[in-house]
Amino acid sequence: LRSLPEVEWIGMSLNVPLNKFYNGTLCTEGATNNTLFSSRTDMVDTGYLATMGIELVAGRNFTDGTPYDQVIVNELYAKLQGWTDDPVGKITYNFGSPVIGVIRDFKIKAVNAEVPPMQLHFLSLQGNQNFDNLVLSIRLREMDSRSIRAVEAKLKQVTPQVRFKFQIFDEQLTVERHYERAFRN
Repeated sequence: LRSLPEVEWIGMSLNVPLNKFYNGTLCTEGATNNTLFSSRTDMVDTGYLATMGIELVAGRNFTDGTPYDQVIVNELYAKLQGWTDDPVGKITYNFGSPVIGVIRDFKIKAVNAEVPPMQLHFLSLQGNQNFDNLVLSIRLREMDSRSIRAVEAKLKQVTPQVRFKFQIFDEQLTVERHYERAFRN
């Protein structure tokens, strides 16, 4: 797919970006007040941040060979942890994972939705992991039917046994925002 001139970036994750995926309750590290919060947790590959347009504000992105136990968190996650200095190198409570990067906070769903605390773990397709439903995100240089047909043809060529379901992220976001406008009053 990367060889197609229509494709700008490709990233993989375990979850569709607009879906909620929360893990258990987290405690702030070294906190004196028992602050608890839930975090959106996902597994993503090296191309995910660029594909989704997510800005890395500190540290580094995942690289091939990154251990699973390393994590990238968003700014809100670091704030809720009570980390007032650089979060890179800190250890998360729930997974005991070292933070290697921090991403800028961004809204996942509707305009008026709160930004959730977030942690991203490395998704490696090497080894013995068995992932049944991976999400392949593709950023096209131009969003047009010719580009989409080129991607569909390439996917059928390289993985004819796999059935893909195509969803356009911007269209999903428009639907989410429509429901927000319709039901906010």
